Amino acid sequence: MKDSERLKLLWNERHKLSQREFGKRYGIGSGAMVSQYLLGKAPLNLAVVVKFAKGLGCKLEEISPSLALLAQSANALSSKVSETEGGGSQTKLPILSDDYLLSHTTIPENQRSEKNSITSSLVLTEGAFAWALLDQSMAPEFFSGDLLLFESKELPQPGCFVLAEYDGKILFRKYTEQAIDNKIIINLKPLNPDYPTISNSTKEIEILGVLKELRRSFTIRKTHRGGVFDN
Repeated sequence: MKDSERLKLLWNERHKLSQREFGKRYGIGSGAMVSQYLLGKAPLNLAVVVKFAKGLGCKLEEISPSLALLAQSANALSSKVSETEGGGSQTKLPILSDDYLLSHTTIPENQRSEKNSITSSLVLTEGAFAWALLDQSMAPEFFSGDLLLFESKELPQPGCFVLAEYDGKILFRKYTEQAIDNKIIINLKPLNPDYPTISNSTKEIEILGVLKELRRSFTIRKTHRGGVFDN
C-alpha cells in the first residue's frame, strides 16, 4: 500500500476538521494542498507526514513506515553530527523519499526545512541530497536505516556507489560498466547476492546521485554483523 493510501484511510477514520481548517491549523497549507496529499498527487515528505500525524493523532509509521524509519535514523544521528561537524561551513541537504525522487526533477527550498534536512561539512552543490536505505540489498557494507548523502551533479565512475531510478523504483547499487559490441553497458550491482544485478541493456537507468558520505548511528549499526564499516 502506498503512503498516500494509508493517509487517506486514516483521514477518513479520524479527521474532525475540514481539509481547509486542517491545513491551516497544522501548517500544511490550503485545503487544496491537503487534498493533493490525500489523493497522492503531491508526494509526502517527512515534515508533512509529521504534521498529518499530529493532526490525526497517529504515529508516523501508520502513515509512512519508510519515512518513520528515516526520521529515526536522522534523529539518532543528530547529536553525533553536531559533535563532528562543528566550526566549518555547513551545507544543508534535504532528506528525500522514494516518492519524491520519482516525481520531481528539482529540489525546492521547502524541502530543506529543519525537520526534513541534515547538514554536512562536505563541499557539495545545491543538487546534493540525503536518502535512507530501507532494505538489505547492499549488505554487508550498508544496512537498512543507513542515511546516505549523494551528489547529483557528479558523473559516476566504475566502482562508485550510486542512487538510480530503474523501472519506477529507486535503487542503491554499485556502478560498473562493460563494453559490448562497441557499446557501454551500465550494470548496477548489489552487494547482497540475494538481489539481482540491474542493466540498461533492456531498460533505461537514470543516475540520481553519487554517494559521498554514509551516516550510521550506533543504535542502527549494532544490530548487524560484519561489513567494512563495522569496527
